[in-house]
Amino acid sequence: MKIVINHEKCTLCGKCIEACPMNLIKKVGNKMKVQNSRCIKCRMCITVCKNNAIRLN
Repeated sequence: MKIVINHEKCTLCGKCIEACPMNLIKKVGNKMKVQNSRCIKCRMCITVCKNNAIRLN
């Protein structure tokens, strides 16, 4: 599984960055970028995203 961000729904609020215990999500320019290689699938990024812009695929 990997983290997928829907960039059309993402408002760049940064809550997913703060919530991720592995620091896998970063804001780069006007998009969120994900490094999935160390994801522990805790789903914290999904929980804090109020716009439903994040999912595990």
